[in-house]
Amino acid sequence: MFTKIIDRLDFLRKIIINFFFVIFLTIFLIGLFIFPFFSDDNVDVKGHILSLKTNDISDKNSSYLNPQSNLTIYEVVKAFEIASEDDDVEIIFIDISYLNISSVSAYEVGKSINLLKEKGKKVIAYGDFLTQSQYLLASYANEIILNPFGMVYLEGFKKYQIYLKEFLINNKINVNTFVAGDYKSATEIFTNSEMSLEDKQQSKIFLTDLWNNWLLEINKNRKNLNIDINYFINNFNDLDINLTAAEKAKKYGLVDKILNRVELRNYFLDLNSLDQNNESADPKILSLESYFQSKKPSESMSEKIVILNAYGEIIDGSFQENQIASEFFARKIREISNDPEIKGLLLRVNSPGGSGFASEVIRQELLNLKKLGIPFIVSISDVAASGGYWISANANEIWATPLSVTGSIGVFALLPSIEDALSNYGIEYDGISTTEFNPSLISNPDSNLKNYIQNYVDRAYLDFIELVSDGREIDTDSVKEISNGKVWTGTQALNNGLVDNLGTQSEALNRLKEIIGIEEIEVEYLNFEQTFLDFVRSNIFNFKSFLNLFSKELSLKDFLFEEFYFLEKNIIDLRLDCINCSIK
Repeated sequence: MFTKIIDRLDFLRKIIINFFFVIFLTIFLIGLFIFPFFSDDNVDVKGHILSLKTNDISDKNSSYLNPQSNLTIYEVVKAFEIASEDDDVEIIFIDISYLNISSVSAYEVGKSINLLKEKGKKVIAYGDFLTQSQYLLASYANEIILNPFGMVYLEGFKKYQIYLKEFLINNKINVNTFVAGDYKSATEIFTNSEMSLEDKQQSKIFLTDLWNNWLLEINKNRKNLNIDINYFINNFNDLDINLTAAEKAKKYGLVDKILNRVELRNYFLDLNSLDQNNESADPKILSLESYFQSKKPSESMSEKIVILNAYGEIIDGSFQENQIASEFFARKIREISNDPEIKGLLLRVNSPGGSGFASEVIRQELLNLKKLGIPFIVSISDVAASGGYWISANANEIWATPLSVTGSIGVFALLPSIEDALSNYGIEYDGISTTEFNPSLISNPDSNLKNYIQNYVDRAYLDFIELVSDGREIDTDSVKEISNGKVWTGTQALNNGLVDNLGTQSEALNRLKEIIGIEEIEVEYLNFEQTFLDFVRSNIFNFKSFLNLFSKELSLKDFLFEEFYFLEKNIIDLRLDCINCSIK
């Protein structure tokens, strides 16, 4: 009887799997064969307000089940460049209310807004509630409009994190840390109860510079600002207590108008010179995405530059959404090196680092690309630190913005052990070995193992210094001075030699054209999407292990044992992470 039940469950399992497979295949075929036929190449621009109104501007990687549907920063900038030369475009509207954008992305889009204004276009920014990064973007506009129930919410840059020392002690969990770099503070969350003096000192230096660079942009953009931003933030509650937050922002020049959405619509009708007596009339709005798709150059040249996006944590293995997976990423670089049409690579890096081994796998492929005569420039977005800088160091040139973060040249490893915690519940761990080297997630490491890992970390740190010295052509003593895990802003990195120039992604791209010696060359943005085959490759083994739980082939106990065995064999993980770079 029990066997029959199991067989029926197995039959049901196969039906469910086949059902979802058919759904995936159908979606794939629809996307492949149907959607391309619905593109609109004839967009009427004249008399319309060009609108950037989207929930996200992103350079994130997209998966097979979650494809990229928004414009990238590169595409937004390119669209604005095209619009600046288009006589039919007169007004550009940016609805920032739900825009998820970083300070660096706001800075780069803002520079293209300046180009629009130089060409006589009127740029209007609107927000229901303007966060710090959103306000930076809005500040580049001719006019900022705020909802009467909204506010300009500014707070500066800061770094706070949870410290786990007491929690680990109370639960008898040991986390053994191995660090190379005096200012490499990533492991402090396990060893400290508060921020160390060294971490406070170096964090204050780069956060202050970052904030000063942010303020510099605001003061350049907002000529009618009549209050110090720091004073506005620190004394907000005491300023004109009878005024609303929106009214305070207008009084002190942070915004120009206060309008609700109905009033905003009427304002646009007036700008469009439409009949305001017609209550049903709506402003003529054209999305920036539709505009870009219809106006972007379509000619195909025999030679091209590609832009490759490196976003997220650097990890080992195959494709993972919003992460830089070594196997997947290395394969993409090899494809670039094997394409005779590609004459240069712009690597857009936005990563705090991650796995040391994965970082080296990617760096070797980039180094090989360079040896084959294909130059590459790194354009740092928000952060390229630790492993993110490791993969960047051998570039022909490295570009950053004043709001970028880089550096954190240091290495660490963690070896947690739960032997004491298990003993507290009467669970013991014992056995025999043919050697005295027995790393484990359960047992506490002895001095031999600790020395082994520390030496491994120290050697990797020296490799990091030599790598930067060779890639940047800086002597090792100078590299040691600027390393030790220290974090730098783009401005500071320019002064100490970690980057070559300050500028946007577009400016770095123009520089790459100069290096290649071809001004008129096709630029292809590689939308770093997971294909169906990548999806199958990265998930088939997970599906197999999970589905085996519902069969007679693998018990829950066996499944857990396999997972633990995997962790046991990968416990010595060399890390190139920048925890400091997770700033707000």
